[in-house]
Amino acid sequence: MNINPNTTSTEKKGQCITCNGRRKVDCPECKGTGGDKCIVCDGNGSITMNDGDLVNCSECQGSGKIACENCFGEGWLICKDC
Repeated sequence: MNINPNTTSTEKKGQCITCNGRRKVDCPECKGTGGDKCIVCDGNGSITMNDGDLVNCSECQGSGKIACENCFGEGWLICKDC
């Protein structure tokens, strides 16, 4: 555990300096966002068909976002230093 020996009054004594005691850290792959904008529908979640009908994007299932494979769309990982 990475412990900060020089804690301030607002920090808990023995708190992990990697996650500040949260026990989780932002995913380094998606930077905490949980994923990227879908490139198929440009993040709209729907696609206009040739006949003008709007349908849910089959790539992102209508969410407009592709989940990060590293954190499975959560945006965070468990701190390995705790």
